[in-house]
Amino acid sequence: MNEFFDVPAGRRRIVVVCVAVLLLAATVTEGADTGSVPLAAAWTVSGGLVLAALAMRREKFDAAAAAGVFASLMVTVVNSQVSTRPETTFGIVESVALLLLMVRATRRCPPLRAGALTSGALIALTVMILRLPPSEYGAVGSIGIPVFWFAAALATVLGLYLRLKLPL
Repeated sequence: MNEFFDVPAGRRRIVVVCVAVLLLAATVTEGADTGSVPLAAAWTVSGGLVLAALAMRREKFDAAAAAGVFASLMVTVVNSQVSTRPETTFGIVESVALLLLMVRATRRCPPLRAGALTSGALIALTVMILRLPPSEYGAVGSIGIPVFWFAAALATVLGLYLRLKLPL
């Protein structure tokens, strides 16, 4: 791992940009599975906002994270009201990005803001299952929701650990 940090800053930026492009492409691909152009655009924007929040500087992180969580919740609400829904995904990249957002919020934000952002992200993760067809709720929900809650607990503990171990 130390070898990555020994790479000059310019090359590190290239790696970060390549990873960001791959994650955004994965978000677009998941959005394309919705079967609707407006929903695909909404999924892409929602996932892109959550991913962008992770890349923001400390001063802008809170607002960007709140916008990403709000967009994720709104896309889930809108998606649960339409008849065309994706059959294979509910936003895996966005889910992982929300978990990483929880780690960063717990690590960097003041306690009250961290609690609000983490709670919002947990709610967004919990209701994300509603993006699937109703016939999938039982099968995916019985496994997915406990997995999300466990992952959220681990993300929060990791953020707290980093908060205590590393200087802000």
